[in-house]
Formats: sequence, C-alpha cells, structure tokens
Amino acid sequence: IINGFMRLFYYDGNGDEITTHIESHNRFITSFTNFIREIKSNENLACITNCEFYKIERSKLIELIDKNENFKNLSLVIFEQAAARTQIRANDLATLTADLRYKKLVEQQPEIIQNVPIQYIASYLGIKPQSLSRIRKQLIK
Repeated sequence: IINGFMRLFYYDGNGDEITTHIESHNRFITSFTNFIREIKSNENLACITNCEFYKIERSKLIELIDKNENFKNLSLVIFEQAAARTQIRANDLATLTADLRYKKLVEQQPEIIQNVPIQYIASYLGIKPQSLSRIRKQLIK
C-alpha cells in the first residue's frame, strides 16, 4: 500500500462482515494462505480510504524471486512479518479483553483510530460497534 487504508474481511454465517486485517501505507495486505496456494479466497479486500497500491500476481512474484536474491529476501521478511502479526492477533483475540485490545490498538496503531470508521475497528477487535462506543466512553471519563 502506497497511500491509504485497506481492510481484509469475510462474511460470517449471519452475513455480517468480519474484518481480519487493517493495513496502511508501506504495508502489504492479502489473504496470504490463499495467495501462496493460488486458490480463491473467501476474504474480500477493500479500500477504506482513497488508496494507491501495487498489485502483483503470484506467478510474477515467483519470477522476481527467481531473478533477484534481494527480492527473495524481502519476500521472506514480508511473509515472516505477516505470520507474526497473524499469531499476535490470534493471541490477542484469545487472551485480551475487548478493552485491552482497543487500548493496545490505540497505543500501537493510532493512525487506524484516526482514519478508519468505528464499524471496521469494532469488527477487527471482534466486538460490536455499540460495545466499542461504550469502551471509548469509559476511557474518556
């Protein structure tokens, strides 16, 4: 992503959108498992704000990796970081309360709080927008 904010989401059994990733400039976003396996994903990618980004097909990425050792190393770092972020997010969802997940997001990624609509933030945190509004009100007191 060059500029802007994007999200990755899917629809649950009730038809509600579940946001799994929110990323901004200088970050990569994709359904990495599906990208690697080259299978259709049940996740959707959407711009939250006006965005400028680069897109690459897996076959083109493989060509670049085969031709350039530096690109191969960069790709490895990107996939390692993605795996680490996914693991941290899973741990946070399993072990932190909604209040603590929100506080962590505010501390570590305040740009998301400032630029992303509340319904996407709530979904990303695994809560309803009403619950996030309550948490935000309690923090202001």
